[in-house]
Amino acid sequence: EYALICRKEALALNTNSAMQLLAQLHGHGFAFVVYGSFARWLHGDATASPSDIDILCAPDDASISNLMRFLESLGFRIESWNAPVSPPVSIVTFAYRYYFRARRVDASGQAVQLDIACADTQRAFDEQVQLAHQSASQTIRYRV
Repeated sequence: EYALICRKEALALNTNSAMQLLAQLHGHGFAFVVYGSFARWLHGDATASPSDIDILCAPDDASISNLMRFLESLGFRIESWNAPVSPPVSIVTFAYRYYFRARRVDASGQAVQLDIACADTQRAFDEQVQLAHQSASQTIRYRV
């Protein structure tokens, strides 16, 4: 008798492409906070091995729709629960799904996956931005 055992593994995140993507998003004026394993990796956590980038955005339909259009222009596929999503979107209609996923795999098989969550309120988003700025300044202070 034989048993076939499979383990689903995420594609390895191309961290160079991920950093370039974040720089492009920032350069185009998108407001977001990076969190999760990629944020820990950025802060020097040697135990973090990110398979995606998690970002938190303000709960604004137009901003999220513009972000999705920009990502599509870069070759990303946007989905929610494995179903394609196309802008414009209404965050309220997707609230129960928690996040959108943008995924791109290059010719060498390297992946960049961006999970886009929306804060519940603008105030909640602003608080997370403030915390991220404090965390970044502390990280810089301790690395010097």
